[in-house]
Amino acid sequence: MNLTLLSDIVLSSGNPALAVALFMLAILAVSFPGYHVIGSHMMRRMHRASLLNGYADYWAHLLRRLLGFVLMGLLPLSLFAFGLELSPSHYGINLHDIPQSGLWMAILVPPIILLNYYVAGKPSNLRQYPQIRLMQWRRLDLLANFISWTIYLLGYEMLFRGFLLFALYDAFGAPWAITLNVVLYALAHIPKGAREMAGSIPFGVVLCLITLSTGSFLAAFVIHASMALSNEFFAITFHPDMTFKRFRP
Repeated sequence: MNLTLLSDIVLSSGNPALAVALFMLAILAVSFPGYHVIGSHMMRRMHRASLLNGYADYWAHLLRRLLGFVLMGLLPLSLFAFGLELSPSHYGINLHDIPQSGLWMAILVPPIILLNYYVAGKPSNLRQYPQIRLMQWRRLDLLANFISWTIYLLGYEMLFRGFLLFALYDAFGAPWAITLNVVLYALAHIPKGAREMAGSIPFGVVLCLITLSTGSFLAAFVIHASMALSNEFFAITFHPDMTFKRFRP
C-alpha cells in the first residue's frame, strides 16, 4: 500500500484519534502473534538442524529477540513515522522529563533487583529462566544474552508503553487507555503461565501511570529491563546445573 494513501485512509476519518488507536491495535494483532509464530518456527528449524556445535538454542533465542524488536519496535515506528507521518515523540518515543523518569527508576529498580535476588532461585522460576539453557556460560555468552534481552525489551516497550498506550490515551482518555493496555499486556503473558500473567497486571498499571506522567517510555523500558536482566542473571547464578566460565574447553 502506498504510504501516502495509508495516511489519508487513517487520518481523514471523522475521528483521527480513534482511527490511529484502531490502527495501532491492528499492528499489535499482527506483530505480537507474528513474533511468536515466526520465532517458534525459526527455533524448531534450528533445533532440528543440530547446527552451531550445541549452541542452536542459544542462537535461536538471540535471533528470536531481534525478530521481536523488528516486529514490535521498528514496524510501528516505521508505520507511524513514514506511513502516517505522525511524530513518534507524541507517542512516548522520546527522552522527555528525564529527571522525573530518573526518579522513578531510582525508586523502583533497586527493590526489583533485590526481590529478584530472593525469588529467582526458586524452582518455579528456574523451570522457565534463564530462557537460554546453556550449562556453561562464558562472559561473552552472558553479554550477548543481556544485549539481546535489552534490544527485545526496547521494541516491546516501544509497542506497549509507547505507541499503543498513547494512541489509546488520545482516543479514550487515561482510565480506559490504562485498562485496555494492561489487559492486552496480561494476555501477552499467557504463554508464560498464570503466575506471570497475574503479576503483569499491577506491574503494567505502574508502568502505564509512570509513562503517562512523564510522557516518555524511557522509565518503563529501564524498569522492565532491570527486572528481566536481574532475574536472568540470578537464575543462572542459582541454577544447580549452570556455571560461569571464561572459555570453552
